[in-house]
Amino acid sequence: MINIFAKTIELLRVGLELTRPLAEMPDDEAAEIFIKAEAERLEVKLGDLMMPMRVAITGSRVSPPLFGSLRILGAECSQERVRRALGKLTG
Repeated sequence: MINIFAKTIELLRVGLELTRPLAEMPDDEAAEIFIKAEAERLEVKLGDLMMPMRVAITGSRVSPPLFGSLRILGAECSQERVRRALGKLTG
């Protein structure tokens, strides 16, 4: 059984790579199609992939919609928030 902490770090690293494309998606529908395909490709549950990103980007498990937050913050700011979260978990 994989350690949940290690899995969160792994998924957050994946999330860092997905942040830019998601932030640049034209709308929530396109973002949802993209992230669902990535979750399927990685063979992980969609919620397991999105939750670490949501917490890193918004600071909360309950937040405004993730895709809208990514677009409002922009790719650079969103990626910095994910990097900061990874630093706290790995540093």
